[in-house]
This record gives sequence, structure tokens and C-alpha cells, in this order.
Amino acid sequence: MKQYTIWDNDNWDTGLIWDHAYSDIKQEIKKPHSKVFRRAYIKRRSATTGLFEASWYEITNDVKRWGSINTDIDVERVGKLSFSGAQLLMANIDGSYNPEDNTDSLWYGYGSQIRTLVKIEVGFYYNWVGTDGVYRNEVIPDDPTVFIGIISGDINVSDENEVMLDIQPLSQVFRDFPANQLSGFTTTGISASQFMGILRDQTDGSGNYIFRPFFNDTTSYWEITATSQNYANLNSSSAPDLHQLTVWDAIEKLGQAENFVAYITPTGKFRWVPKTVGASTTFEFYGVGLTPNRDYGHTIKRIFRYGKKLSNFYSRVAVKYVKDDTNTSFVNTALSMVVNGTNAAWNYGFRTFSVENFWIPNSGAAASICGAIFTEVSALKEQINFSTSLIPHLNLLDRVTLSYDATDSSGRRSYWDSTDWDSELEWDGTRGDAIILNSVAFKVLSININLDGLETRFVCRQL
Repeated sequence: MKQYTIWDNDNWDTGLIWDHAYSDIKQEIKKPHSKVFRRAYIKRRSATTGLFEASWYEITNDVKRWGSINTDIDVERVGKLSFSGAQLLMANIDGSYNPEDNTDSLWYGYGSQIRTLVKIEVGFYYNWVGTDGVYRNEVIPDDPTVFIGIISGDINVSDENEVMLDIQPLSQVFRDFPANQLSGFTTTGISASQFMGILRDQTDGSGNYIFRPFFNDTTSYWEITATSQNYANLNSSSAPDLHQLTVWDAIEKLGQAENFVAYITPTGKFRWVPKTVGASTTFEFYGVGLTPNRDYGHTIKRIFRYGKKLSNFYSRVAVKYVKDDTNTSFVNTALSMVVNGTNAAWNYGFRTFSVENFWIPNSGAAASICGAIFTEVSALKEQINFSTSLIPHLNLLDRVTLSYDATDSSGRRSYWDSTDWDSELEWDGTRGDAIILNSVAFKVLSININLDGLETRFVCRQL
């Protein structure tokens, strides 16, 4: 990690050093003008071994349109996790993106274009002067990767010499593999974390890893939090619970049963972790009507929607974990219903959040899941959808704070020049549809990076 003086060491104390990795990105984000870069790379597969080449091949100069990338969790419904792909419009003047059997193609001599790895980087160039007086040009963040995926879908050339590359997130490699083709189960069943370990270590029977090559071909790109609950029905590849499921389907069912989440980070790492929000604040957002924050600046551009999210409020949670329709097949938790002006169930309606997951092994596990979901949905919380300047380093479920005040600092302002118009024609800024937030804590549920416009759009829910 680089450290360096904040000022020229001839004039200031060289002991004044700061952390390059985090402080600089805040400095660049808050600038009205920053030097931003976008880069795109591919890794092709050997026509012989089927494995990816060792180094990334840059294709940045051929990109005509970048599009956007999006990830979200719990936005429309608790427990719903989705990843969007990316679309890169490529210039094909010299035939570089023709099919692999064309001698002009970048893939000529390699394997199919389909399932080629694609990496997109976005970040800032930062110029600074070291203690030796030499100017340096740094890239921040240290790893500017915001997306890694695979080409998946039709690749068509056109008479306009353009090719659209449809790129799916890395979760697609799990969607493309049937769960009943896995091996490594034990006759007594396995835990959810053991299932994730099976994925990491899955081979074709000849020692060649199936999923690991997509994750930097190393175990360090798999973060698997241990779980203890045993799933006795996951005892063989022919287990009925795996029929008609893809590997990703199985991952989602285990995630629901454990109140965990599996996702791929922007840098391409697989994570199986509890669905919790960190205790420390990752970033602070500031908007209009406030004294400019010297550390984070004014980054909120526009608030599209802000308010209480009624569609994510439920007064009752019911978890069905046994197939039979009996009273003992369910675990329920509910708010008490009282006709009272402060009772949430009465004020907002008696709404039930239903979960049906027969992988949940017993009533104790079902009660734990029921309680965790109930904590999340039984209070009506604010949700905010807003755009900012480019902020490339945040992740889902990060804790952030928002500060915004749509009122005038004096509380009253005139619509007209008081010299020409009646000075009584004033508007009370503390009334109406003003949005006032003062370091309110939220968790990040959705991140959309507009790669063409170089701005980010977030959806966050209040903690």
C-alpha cells in the first residue's frame, strides 16, 4: 500500500502521510472534474485444453458504446438477488470480432467466442508528487475492476461493421450446469458450506476443475463462510431435491434456508456469507442545502424516489418447510393486530410474507429464518433511489450514510427580486415536499454503473 506526503516535502512536514487506497478515491470522487478511465479486456480459451489464456487482452480501443451494469438484492422482494449482464458495442472494421473460424478474428486459433471471460475496469487517474520530487500517475482504486463476466448469447456481425457482445455475470456458469451432475456428496448429507466447497473443487473426473477457472483459477477467489446445519436429502447426485435444478437454483435455495447470500463481487470473487450489513460506514453521501463536506464533497446529483416502501412491509411471516399441508408444516411470526393509531398491522394492513422451502431441515431452522425475515420486513422503512458521480468501489449491503436538505438554509427564500416584487412573496422551505436527511444510515441494495455517462445510481434502504 503506497503512502506519500500530502504536500511538497520541501515546504511541509514529510511525516504528513495518508493512505493512498482510500483517501485518494474520496478526493477524486468529490472533484468537479476528474480524469476517469474505462478499460475492457478479454481472456480467450485454448482450442486444445479449453482453459483460459494467462493474461488479459485489452480491447478498449474497439468499444463504441459501454452500456451499464447492475446488481441488486432485496429491492423488490426480500431474498431476491439479481445480476445484470453488460453489453459492449464493438467496432468491427478489421473483422476482429468475426467468428473464431475467420482468420481476421481475435479468436482465430482459440476456442469459441462463447464463454470468453470479459473484464471491465473503471477508475480514476491520480497525479501526485513523491518525496523525491518525481511526478507520478496512479490508478485508483488499486483494483479498478467493476465487472467480470462471460460472453453468452448470439454474436452477429452487421453491414455497419459493429458487433454487440452480450456479457452475462459469472453466476451464469452455475446457471449453465445441472445440479444433478455434481459429485462429492456423502450418504449422510452435507452442509450448505460443504456444497459451496463441492463447487469450488468440482472436477470433470480427470482432475480438471469445472468452475474454478472462471474465478482466477485459484481457491483464494472463493470466500465460503462455514455453516453447520446438515441437509440429509443432499446425499447423492441423484437426490430428488436436485432434480430439475441448476447449480444456481440450489445455491439460492440454500441461501434462503440459511439466511445467507451467494454473490460474485465486482472483481470476480465468489462469496457465501451471512446476509448482514457491516457495523462501520463505507461511504458518506452529501447533497444540496448543506455545508460542503470536506472529505466526501457533494456527490448526490438527483433523488428520483424517496419514501416509505409499503411493498416491502409485512406484518406476518410464514415459513413452510414440510410439503404436507398441516399446521405443523409452518412456522409463523406476526405483529399483534390492534385497532389503534400506532399499530403497524392496523395502519398498513395485515400482509403476509410467505416462504416455501423444503430444504429447511426442521422447525428450529425454520423459526430462525422466520425471525430473521420478520426483523427485516415488519417495520416500514424508507427507501431512496438516487444518482451520484462515479463511485466505483461500493458493494451490495455496504453501510452508507446520506445527508441531504432540500430546504433553504434560512428556512425561507424569495421567489422574486425583493426590489421589484413584494417582499412578502416568500416560500417556506420547511414545508411541502422537502427531503431532509442528516447522516441517516442506509444499506446498499442496488448499484447501477452507467459506463457511458460515468455516473452511479443507487437504491438504498434505511437501517
